[in-house]
Amino acid sequence: MPTGTMKKWNDEQGIGFIEPDDGGDDLFCHVSGLLDGDGSVRQGDGCGFETIKISERLRTVRAVNVEPWGDGGCRGDDHGRSDPSEALLSKISTSLTHLSG
Repeated sequence: MPTGTMKKWNDEQGIGFIEPDDGGDDLFCHVSGLLDGDGSVRQGDGCGFETIKISERLRTVRAVNVEPWGDGGCRGDDHGRSDPSEALLSKISTSLTHLSG
């Protein structure tokens, strides 16, 4: 699953943009694409996501099945998510595996 950072998020409009960790173009994200729904993400949160094409002609994609790893907008409720430090440790482990392999 690709990962990135919620670069911008607008609670009022329910839209934002994810900056992929792989350095690709920023991805549009609508609140309907958040696995935990409205209020589950904040600007600066790390996240995992999938992409779908929204226009073949324009070659545009958007993020779906977005799973935030940060504090998010949960206001103390983790919505059943794992500890964000576990996700970070997993990313570090994967990176080290790629470097040593």
